[in-house]
Amino acid sequence: MNTTMKGLPMTSLSQRRQQILDEMARLDRLQRGYLSKQFFTRERGGRTLRFGPYYVLQHGAKERRVCRRVPADEVNSVEADLAAWRCFEKLAEEFVEVTERMTLASESDAESKKKARSSLRRAVRKPKGF
Repeated sequence: MNTTMKGLPMTSLSQRRQQILDEMARLDRLQRGYLSKQFFTRERGGRTLRFGPYYVLQHGAKERRVCRRVPADEVNSVEADLAAWRCFEKLAEEFVEVTERMTLASESDAESKKKARSSLRRAVRKPKGF
């Protein structure tokens, strides 16, 4: 049975890797960035009035920060898209970890097979003089 360094079967790592890809594929909407609230204050008739909240979506695009106002009726949808992005990032990180574990496991399996073959050859050598 082919196992990894941590004792998990290679097949379960392959299955988890496929599950991660399947979960990523189910994310049909996502947005990068973060949503913030802005409030504005104004002085009127000796009183300070507060206006807002105004929602602003901020994200990086080609080495610049891009901001756009989000209407109040779209806030829930944008928050869901941002949550999907965070989920995607976690899945991508897990995908990398699982793939690295598979790579290291296959390298260590190949190395142990080489050692086993070379020790087997030494044990089977004919004595000198034959």
